[in-house]
Amino acid sequence: MTPSIDLTVRSPPPKTTLHCLSCGHESAVDGDWTVRADGERVAYECPDCGSTITTRPRGVTSTTDGEGSLTFGQSD
Repeated sequence: MTPSIDLTVRSPPPKTTLHCLSCGHESAVDGDWTVRADGERVAYECPDCGSTITTRPRGVTSTTDGEGSLTFGQSD
């Protein structure tokens, strides 16, 4: 007798996906987040509930390379 195994597996989201812990909204880093610059920092806010997801130093940009990995660099 063969044991019953549920083979339904949810694929993980891409590594460049941000998640709002307050409401569950998901989007790519360069997706629909509200981006606000304040002095030396840039804040990414959820477009649904307004929660701040992350803050980064101003002048640092994030992109994805050809393999989907998130990379950071100084903006020119």
